[in-house]
Amino acid sequence: PACGTENKASARRCVQCGSRLAKPKEEVKPKAAERPRGSPILLIVLGVIGCAAVGIFLYLLLIRSDVPAEVTALSWERSIGIETLLPATHEDWYESIPADAPVGSCTQQLYDTLDSYVPGSVEVCGDEFVEDTGTGHGEVVQVCVYEVYEDWCEYTVNEWQEVDRATATGLDLNLYWPEVVLESGQQRGSERESYQVTFTSSKGQHDYDPETATEFMLYELGSNWTLELNPLGGLMKVKP
Repeated sequence: PACGTENKASARRCVQCGSRLAKPKEEVKPKAAERPRGSPILLIVLGVIGCAAVGIFLYLLLIRSDVPAEVTALSWERSIGIETLLPATHEDWYESIPADAPVGSCTQQLYDTLDSYVPGSVEVCGDEFVEDTGTGHGEVVQVCVYEVYEDWCEYTVNEWQEVDRATATGLDLNLYWPEVVLESGQQRGSERESYQVTFTSSKGQHDYDPETATEFMLYELGSNWTLELNPLGGLMKVKP
């Protein structure tokens, strides 16, 4: 095969050019591992079960039923926060801390990374590597950046913080806000309100939380309503 000279069949090298005449062994490729085949019947059964599960889920999600119900219980709660000025600890870059705030402990932390040097920055270089210049000769390159460190500090400021809540509760539609008694250095804080109506139907009891006082006032004790329930008995909607 190298020079075209004929040789004896038993020759190992060419008498003309000395090349090897032995044929290379054919590479035996390993057979790909066969994947185990699942039973067609098992796959069909699993498919049927999966379709049934999806169908049941869609049924529970979409099907609704209307059930008459009566308001059998009411409850509500209203509260108002009481706040006072107390010290609170925060963290920030030193330059961003309010001028009148006492500063606590500080640590040097990475603030920014720049491509050029600025006073106080620290040069950080990566490993050297050879870059092709297109001339047939490589150039040794090292990329460096400049890290800027600043003080990250704790500081303390006085903030209005909740120390108590005045609360009023009831089991009827007589809504009112609690009386708030403020001491020196205190102020009124946030207001909170929550309402709950309990309906009783042939399916059992169902609790509903109106979002506003106006809606809550609609549900008088003993009044009749229609509840939209899902197949699991969950309350989805209240209708007149």
